[in-house]
Amino acid sequence: MLPQSTVPSSSTSLDPFVIAPLCEEDMVRLFIFHDQQWTRIASYNSLQWSDFPWPVLNFIGPRSERELTMSAVSDYILAAFDWETERARSKERLREHIRKWHPDRFESKFLVRVPEARGERERVRYGAGLVVRHLTELLGKCDDFDG
Repeated sequence: MLPQSTVPSSSTSLDPFVIAPLCEEDMVRLFIFHDQQWTRIASYNSLQWSDFPWPVLNFIGPRSERELTMSAVSDYILAAFDWETERARSKERLREHIRKWHPDRFESKFLVRVPEARGERERVRYGAGLVVRHLTELLGKCDDFDG
């Protein structure tokens, strides 16, 4: 059972869980898990929100679109490399994620397998759109910083 401080105040609350920051070893595990999850979902016949390796720094993933913030996505992307010493690798990681979440690819490869029932497909589409917008904005900021 989770300590009281780590669960929402009510069962319908979408207040963020209090989650301890990941240590470096757990971050590596999370990135490996997410890479494996991209491979796994490629073979699933049906997909739902919880199947996707959303770019946030926890193993639970976001419970809703509201948790897919610029800050959460940025923290996830930039956690892999030291921006000051590995800018090229950080930017390549950003581009790789933009390719994964890009609407044309994402919708034709994954979204078509998300059922429309109960708004699940629209929810996933919206979440993926948020992710790619945050990633694109972050890449623009990186380019501005370099320029």
